[in-house]
Amino acid sequence: MKIIIKIVAIVIIFPLIADTVVVKKGDCLWKLCKKHLGNPFLWPKIAEYNKLKNPHLIFPGQIIEFPGKEEVVKGRVIEDGDVINVSGFVSSTEKKKIVQGDKIKTNEKIKTSIGSRLEFLIPTGDLIQIMPNTIVQFQGREMQTQRLEIGLTKGKILAMKPAKKIRIITKDGFIDIEEGEVLVDTDTLTRVSVFKGKGYVEGHGKKVLLSANQGTVITDKGPIEPILLPHSPKILFPQQNVITGNMRPYLKWEDVEVDMYFVEVSKEPSFVDISFEFYSAKPEVVSSGLPEDVYYIRVSGIDKNGLQGRSSEITMFAIERRIGLKYEISPISPAFQTRIYKEDSQTYISSNSFIYFTPIDEDNSIAVVKYRIDDGLYVSYKEPITLKEGKRTLRYKVIDMLGEEGKEEKLAFIVDGKPPFGELKVSYPISNGYLVKPATFTITGNDDVSGLCRVQVSINGKISEYSKKAEFDLSDEGTYEIIWRLEDNVGNISDENILSFILDKEGPDVSLTSQPKMAVYNRNYFLPEENKIILSANDAISGVSKILYGIDDRELSIYNEPFCIKEEGLHVIRYKAIDKAENESPLMQFSLWIEPLMYEKYK
Repeated sequence: MKIIIKIVAIVIIFPLIADTVVVKKGDCLWKLCKKHLGNPFLWPKIAEYNKLKNPHLIFPGQIIEFPGKEEVVKGRVIEDGDVINVSGFVSSTEKKKIVQGDKIKTNEKIKTSIGSRLEFLIPTGDLIQIMPNTIVQFQGREMQTQRLEIGLTKGKILAMKPAKKIRIITKDGFIDIEEGEVLVDTDTLTRVSVFKGKGYVEGHGKKVLLSANQGTVITDKGPIEPILLPHSPKILFPQQNVITGNMRPYLKWEDVEVDMYFVEVSKEPSFVDISFEFYSAKPEVVSSGLPEDVYYIRVSGIDKNGLQGRSSEITMFAIERRIGLKYEISPISPAFQTRIYKEDSQTYISSNSFIYFTPIDEDNSIAVVKYRIDDGLYVSYKEPITLKEGKRTLRYKVIDMLGEEGKEEKLAFIVDGKPPFGELKVSYPISNGYLVKPATFTITGNDDVSGLCRVQVSINGKISEYSKKAEFDLSDEGTYEIIWRLEDNVGNISDENILSFILDKEGPDVSLTSQPKMAVYNRNYFLPEENKIILSANDAISGVSKILYGIDDRELSIYNEPFCIKEEGLHVIRYKAIDKAENESPLMQFSLWIEPLMYEKYK
């Protein structure tokens, strides 16, 4: 077994015969390494192999030696990276589409498309985040230096390294970072931002040291002197970090001295899956198109050199869609009243009702409300809705300010358009507007749809309300006006019913007088032949209807005017009065003598 191991080790380490290449016009180490070794990121090793002072300056006719491919990659630690987050479409030389949980192998080339990102973790703790529209090659770790090497063809990567070393190789140079966090962007030029740790940036024969919060740009003359990165802005948010209303959240942060800001919003704190990103010249932005959810935001500044500073602290916020509606009703005019009545899972309203839709939240994201009645077509809600009598179904839905349509909601109503009806009964009949005895009054009603709610009664201006049925007694004499009406459970009210009458329980007071005044002797009354007998009556409640009288045996007749009795002797006058309520006074009798002499003697 030991012999076999030694043989394998010799095969790996022993160099192959080198290839000699003559540099032509337009050649560079990047292109030559890609052509002869299949990996352009090996150019630093070829520069070292050929002892080039400036690997970016090679000239036509110059001789470049390329050792065997196996020699170039000798001493590599073969390890895989784990894809822990992926968003959008990401491919590699190993797989057409990378998904979470896949392995990233040594020398595997990864390509992200526009809007896609990938994050993979190396077993030693290195975390690499590949930004959109980026091509990288994972070259593994050198066995001797334990340095992780990544080739960056184009785009941007963020490397977070809690320990050991990491080297990022671009066409302009390479960046060595130790125990740090670095952002490398290869747009037209290679820009390097060191957020944590320290490291060296080398290119075109020049090398600079970067400390934490410093950055540089690799130009054709090499990296520029270190520049202090922009400060991290502080996120400013609405109260309680909840954004509602029109769902176009107004995001704001403190102003720092930068050329522009880079804003990122994600549903995950890793920021692999980006919901919204924006470059802003102002310390604020309105993020359109974010649906209801919980989000994370970070903002970084970018200076005039294009160097991106460290992001702000990640801040969580929520967007609430708030499209809830409630309905209310009101009378269609002041002449009506209306209300909602519910019984046995049924909802009743009056046909005299306006139905209004109002948002549950004052700060809401409702753009349009649409509704339809029964099987009709949907129309936009612009004014209060009225419904005809009968069973009705009102369906509605909300469209928010992002154009998203909420689910259809349904309201079922039974619409009552008729007032209740009823009757008043009196325990003793009222005749010609007069009631001659105390009586009990009973008012009952009915409503065929929503049901009877109450009876309202006014007696000479004093109002009383009764539930379902009204019953009361009247016994005091006087003039009465009873006004009553019925109301159903949704507010429909019957017409007013009026009953006017006079309650008169007693007959009139009646009296008899004469002209001349009667003479009295021994309890007998005397008048002369020339006399005038006068009957009168009074009734303070209903008034006198008539007076009846009779002399001696004659039948009672109506008294119209004073009368005279000329026949001498004893006479009996019978009389009574009847009021307008037909109450009669008791029949009265009065005896008198027509005796001139007696009258004269005792007058």
